Amino acid sequence: MRAPNFPLHALKTATAVVGRFAARVSEVHERRHIVHGLAGLDDHMLRDIGLNRCDVDSVLVQPALTDGTLLLAERVRDSRRHQGAVTQEAQDWTALMPKAGTRLA
Repeated sequence: MRAPNFPLHALKTATAVVGRFAARVSEVHERRHIVHGLAGLDDHMLRDIGLNRCDVDSVLVQPALTDGTLLLAERVRDSRRHQGAVTQEAQDWTALMPKAGTRLA
């Protein structure tokens, strides 16, 4: 019987871990580049996609390995959810208003 080759197994495991870490760093770097691109848009264009300058700036000051695109996507989702609630509330109030030409008692 042959003894397992532990150093070779440890080397393969370490190589896999380093490879995954390098891939993650590369991915975050690429996404950070995308956020820098968003920072170059004017305020009107940012508003069209549901963001504002403060959203983008606040993501750029996050730690280096933070995925800013995920944070911005969450902000857009929250903003749209809030906007939907405001729109629904306005529709509810409009439904309670008397029709034009209706006399109030």
